[in-house]
Amino acid sequence: RGDASLPKILRYILNLNKDSTAVIVGPKYRDYWWWPLKLRFPKRVKIKFQASYNLYLEYLESCSVYLDSYPLIGGTAFTEALMKGCTVAGILGPIFGYGLADEQKKNSIHSFVENVSKIIENDFEVIEQQKIVRARAISFHSPSAVRRRITESIETGLLHQPVLAFDE
Repeated sequence: RGDASLPKILRYILNLNKDSTAVIVGPKYRDYWWWPLKLRFPKRVKIKFQASYNLYLEYLESCSVYLDSYPLIGGTAFTEALMKGCTVAGILGPIFGYGLADEQKKNSIHSFVENVSKIIENDFEVIEQQKIVRARAISFHSPSAVRRRITESIETGLLHQPVLAFDE
């Protein structure tokens, strides 16, 4: 999607925030586009080719901001990160719409970087908006909410309509 590149964006963010570190989970060793970032910031960038679910949860607990992968998303991880209490940010790519958390994604690199900066600075409005979306995501995506919708559909034979946010 144009010149958008998550490694380039991370380089910019790491240059702006000298105390920040990045843990990148999921790339393969042959994903050479991550190598320049790792070489430029050897002590501040950690690339984890694999992470157990428990380790992934540890990363979520310790992160300041969860950045979604781009241009291809990681599926439900973005919504899960928000629901687990992380502040999240992402860029709308060619594929999106897995969950209510996608409301937090921006449609341009500039607005994404601006949003991440506000998150790092603990901007009140941005953090409050995240709390609102988190509550909506939990009420829709939590296991108990999904179980309730499935049970109702089985019992009534009717499917539930998607929430209005998905229509957009």
